[in-house]
Amino acid sequence: MQSATSATGGPLAYTPSNQVDTFVLYTPTNTTLGGLTYQVDSGSTTAINENAAKSVVTTTISTTLGAHTLNLNWVSGTTKVLGVYAYNSAAKEVSILNWGWSCAKVTTTIPGWTETTSSAWDPLTFLQSFAPDLTIINLTINDWNAGTNTTTYQTDLQAIITAAKVSGDCILMSAFPTETSTTSSATQATYIAIVDALAASNNCIDINLTTFFTSWANASAHFQNWDDRHPNGYGYSSYVVPLSQVINQSGVAPVYDIDSMILASYATTPPTAPRETIISNTIA
Repeated sequence: MQSATSATGGPLAYTPSNQVDTFVLYTPTNTTLGGLTYQVDSGSTTAINENAAKSVVTTTISTTLGAHTLNLNWVSGTTKVLGVYAYNSAAKEVSILNWGWSCAKVTTTIPGWTETTSSAWDPLTFLQSFAPDLTIINLTINDWNAGTNTTTYQTDLQAIITAAKVSGDCILMSAFPTETSTTSSATQATYIAIVDALAASNNCIDINLTTFFTSWANASAHFQNWDDRHPNGYGYSSYVVPLSQVINQSGVAPVYDIDSMILASYATTPPTAPRETIISNTIA
């Protein structure tokens, strides 16, 4: 989110790296906000009034296909821009947006970790306004390490699922296992059970990464961990293939053992082989 209180510094300019014919601009409204204008390249300006009741406004801007710059200019008060999305309307594509942030917990997701319920830009409100077709929810590590109350965890995670399913579907994930001296296996299992139950009751796909990696010790032995609670790049990449397979499948049961799926995807590798060997075989 970008914010401005004066015209100092000139317009906020966004130039996509590819040719586009459509910009989608997301702006909030609130009784404490002012106004701004937008223009494509050096064309005419159009005003947006942000001084209204709490909401998120979606403005679709059409132009000719080509290299363009969207300019946003401050007009009055405090103005905020939540985001801009640009694309070629004639091309079919899948857009993937990373909405994760460092140290996020389920409890801070509602209504937001720095904002209040009077703000239109808290994550839960914006999620419903953005209306994604698929939301992948992976919120466990920070909650089980912080000891988030399990009743609160279940209630707030359900609220996120409900918001995600307003416009599409969701996949729930239980995170990379934490080293047991940091958080016990029993504690982690409690949160995983909540995720499993919510996946079942909401008819969401359920991916258990603790099952996939077996344990933190196993992941560490296979050089897949960054620290006592996070995978490294190799660890993340090891489940990209099975996750993409899950997303691309339809009409199948909503629970997957992705450990078996990654082994099945490399039929020449015995199931007992370490994951480094599986990845090496695909490169060779």
